[in-house]
Amino acid sequence: YDEMGLVGSATGAGHDVYHSTRNLRLACDDTLSYYDEAYISDFAYFDHIVPTGALDAMATVALARKPRWLHSVKGTSSRNGTTDHTITYPPTTAGSLQVAFLYGSDNVPLTMQTVGWTQRLIQPSSTDGALYIYTRSVNAGETSCTISYATAGFPLNYAIYELPPGSSYHSLASISHAQAGLLPTLSGLPGTPVLVFGIVSAVETNAGNSVTSSIFRYGWLGEMDNFIAHDGVTNGSYLAVGYQDYLSTTSATPNVQVYNTMANSHEEATIAFVVP
Repeated sequence: YDEMGLVGSATGAGHDVYHSTRNLRLACDDTLSYYDEAYISDFAYFDHIVPTGALDAMATVALARKPRWLHSVKGTSSRNGTTDHTITYPPTTAGSLQVAFLYGSDNVPLTMQTVGWTQRLIQPSSTDGALYIYTRSVNAGETSCTISYATAGFPLNYAIYELPPGSSYHSLASISHAQAGLLPTLSGLPGTPVLVFGIVSAVETNAGNSVTSSIFRYGWLGEMDNFIAHDGVTNGSYLAVGYQDYLSTTSATPNVQVYNTMANSHEEATIAFVVP
C-alpha cells in the first residue's frame, strides 16, 4: 500500500511485484484481516532494493501474533548496600509457569530465596559473572520473589515472565563465547508451535565503558536491553532478552547483533517452552 491505495500484492516466491515512489501508507491489522491476535510491530522505509530473504524476515515480525505470556517484569535492581534484591510483579494465576532470567555481575553466587523455583541453568563466564535461569509453577496471588548475593553491594539484571496455566519447560542450550551473533542452536524442538527465548548477558569489569545494547534480527523480537555500568567499586552487568513465539521448526537459533566495548565473554542461552 502507498498513499493512493494498493500498489501490488503477491504470494509465493519473492520478486518485484510493483513499485512506487509515492509515500507509504501503513495499514492496520483490522483492515487487512490478519490473525485475530496479530499486530504490526514495526515498519521500514525502502529506498533501495531489499533481498527477498530480508523481506520475508520483516514480514514475520510485522505479522507476528501477540506473545502468549500473561505478564512480564524486566529491569535492573540497583546496588542497595545489602545482599538481597526483591522483584515484584502482578498477582499470579494458579497453575501458571514463571521463568526468571537473572544475571549476576560478578563471580559472587546468586541464590533464589523464594521457595518452589527449579534452577535450569548457571552459565558461568570465563571471567566473571553468570547467567541464571529458574522456573516454577505458581499459586494464585503471588507477587514477589527475592534473590540474594553471597556478598552485599552488587546490582542485578532480571526478566521474569508468567506463562499461562498448562505451560511447560521444554529444553535449553547455552554457551559462553567472545562475541554474540548467532546464539546457541536449540535442537530437538517438537515442530509444533513453541515459545523460544534468546538471552545474552555479560559482566562489565571496566569503569567508564559505554552502554552495551543489542538488536534481535530476522524474525526475532527484542524484549529487554538493560545495562548497568561499573561504579568504580563493583562490576556492572548486561542482560538482553529476545523471543519468537509460535515457532514450529525443529531447531531454533536466535539472531542478535550486540554493540559493546566489553572484552569479556558473553553468557548466552536459547530456551523453549510449550504454551497452550
